[in-house]
Parts: sequence; structure tokens; C-alpha cells
Amino acid sequence: MSSEPQTRSWPVVWAIRLVVLVAFLDLFMQVPIISTYARSLGATAAMGGLIVGIYSASNLFGNVGAGILLDRVNRKWLVVAGLLTTAALLFAYGLVDSPPQLLALRVLHGFAAGTLAPGAFTMLADRTADDQHTRSMGLSGALISGSAVVGPLLSVGIRDAVGGDAGFTAVFTTSGTLMLLSAVAFAVFVPTTESSDVHRTASNDESFSLVRNMGLVRVYLAVLAMTFAIGYLINLLPITLEDVGAAPRMSGMAFATFSLAGMAIMASPLQRAAEDSSRARAIAAGLALLGISNLTLALSSVSLLTVSVFPAMLVFGVGFGLVFPSLSASVAARTAGGRRGTAFGIFYAMYSLGVFLGASISGVIPAFGIGAADRFYAPALLILVMLLVSVRFRDLRRGNAP
Repeated sequence: MSSEPQTRSWPVVWAIRLVVLVAFLDLFMQVPIISTYARSLGATAAMGGLIVGIYSASNLFGNVGAGILLDRVNRKWLVVAGLLTTAALLFAYGLVDSPPQLLALRVLHGFAAGTLAPGAFTMLADRTADDQHTRSMGLSGALISGSAVVGPLLSVGIRDAVGGDAGFTAVFTTSGTLMLLSAVAFAVFVPTTESSDVHRTASNDESFSLVRNMGLVRVYLAVLAMTFAIGYLINLLPITLEDVGAAPRMSGMAFATFSLAGMAIMASPLQRAAEDSSRARAIAAGLALLGISNLTLALSSVSLLTVSVFPAMLVFGVGFGLVFPSLSASVAARTAGGRRGTAFGIFYAMYSLGVFLGASISGVIPAFGIGAADRFYAPALLILVMLLVSVRFRDLRRGNAP
């Protein structure tokens, strides 16, 4: 890959980052309302759970498919097509009138949206100098954390303001409109011209060689462990806090603490320090903090759990803020332009898979009668295993051996 990045003017970079923001806003705007929307259409509890979960499953396949296409067709117009398709599907939410229709729409929505994150991060990497990857990914990651705070609040606010079934439609229409605006900005500001390295079509052998690259395999395992812990906490923490008598708003405050801490770290000068030293150290330190966070919850007594949850989630946010940019930058640094789309497609497929597995496994934990605090040993153990693997990382910057 050429060491010279493509055009990095502010309008271009921020038009790409707008895709990141809108894609994750859409995701987090769904969180507080999709299960209740399914129930309003007459879905049973089991059907409602399937409607919620099927998005992640189809998104995983969308990530992989988009990654492959990003290395074979023009990246700009593939992302524009993803934005327009996702917008159309969001507008269609107000037209469904039965659970099976909503289920089918969720499958299509998840698959189409799977284009957006791999596409945006691939194109950001194409336009970033080799010594700026971690900082660039950190700023984009900060937008993800910000959307995790703003998305649910915006969704609930719109629904409450409009009221009734029309409130659900208003949320999806708002998200679809943001997708359309992002598509326009992306089409206008992002140039179509791509470098010869990026435009070159990757062969199947080159794509499959990514899974034989041990440096990338470790990155994928690390993101799987990280997002497993996130999915585990998203599903289990509210239930656990409710079991110990905490107020319902406490879980929301805990996740806001996590998101704000992650956003602060990813937008801070620490990312430049990680770029200047070793991404491997940032990954190891971040994984250690993720493990410490879960161990803090696991070792807390029931009476202290409502107190320890806030420092634990603060530490979790700091860990996430260190790990995510360095993992994303490692993918960018370890791949040439002709394979980068596939590499980021696999990265986000692992992201989706981790959240899905974490949420699914945590859902059955309470049924075994495991104590409130003891439930958090599972993610702590998984992260510890990944930390042991990560200490073998030498330097994840491009050009170094795995």
C-alpha cells in the first residue's frame, strides 16, 4: 500500500464519519423501542425476542458480504447504496402490520446496514496516513460512544412527544431521514476517484489469506471478547440491578457512564500516545481494564453492587476507549487497500457476533440460580484469556511480524 493517504480534507473525512454517526444512531435508537413495537403488533415474547435478535444475525452476514464487495466494486457508491437502502427500509417500518412482516423487515434492515460501518471505516483508513490510524479511529469511535448516549434518549423523546403508534413511526422516519441526509453529504463530498491500490480487485486467495494472518486473527479474537462483554452487560446488568432492588434508571446511568468514559478516552491525546508507542500495549491495557471492571462487579457483595457499578462501568469505558481504536487501527495497518474492505467486514462481523453471543448467553445465566455478583465472572474469565493471548502481540503496526 502506498504510504501516501488519499484526499484527507475535512469535508471528505467528516462526510465519512457522518456515516459512522448515523449508522450507530440508527442502531441505538432502536434499542429502547423495538421490543415494545413488536409487542404492539401482537408479537409473543418469543417472537419479540426473535425480532430483536435477528437484526444482529443478519447484520453479521451483511458485514461479511459488504467487506468482500468493498474490495471488488467502487467503495463510494456501495456505501451510498447501503445508506439509501437502509433509509428506504426504515421508512417501511411504519407500513408493517404484523410480527412476521416486522421480522422480515428486520432481516433486510440488518443486512443492508451491514454495509455502513465496514464501508466507512475502510474509506477512513484509505484516507489516513500510516502514523495517524489510531487517532483517526479514536475520533470515529468517540462518535459511536456518543451515539450510544444520544440515540436512546432521542428515540424515547421522539416517541413520547408524538405518542401512540405514530410515535414508533416517527422514530423510524427520523432515522431514515438522517440516512438520506448522510447519503447526500457522502455523495457530494467524497470523491469517486480511488487509488490504484484500492481500486484493484482482490482475488479470493488474497481474501482468504486474511484469516491466516495471525496478527489479524488475534485482533478478531480480541474484538470478539470485548463485544461479548458488552453484549453480556447490556442484557444482564439491568436484570441484575433490578434483582438487588436498584431503581430502573440506575442501569441507564451506568451505561451512560461507560459511553461517556469511552468517548472521552477515544477523543483524547491518549490515542496519539498509543500511535507513538505500541498499539499492542494499548490493547493489553484496555483488555486488562475490561477484566478488572467485570471482576469488580463479580467480587462485590449484593449490598455493594449498586455502589460498585459506577466505578466499574467507568473503568469499562476507559478500557473500551483504549481497545477499540487500537484494534481498528491494527486492521487498517495490517491490510493493503485491495483487502482492507474484507478485513473490516470480518472485524464488524466479529463485533456483531460478540454482542449476540454475550446477550444470548447472559440471558440464560439467571435461570441457573447464580448469585447476582457471581454472574460477572464469565466475561472476566474470557477477557483474561484474551489478555494472555494479547501479551504475545509485539507491535500491531503495519510492516511488523505478527
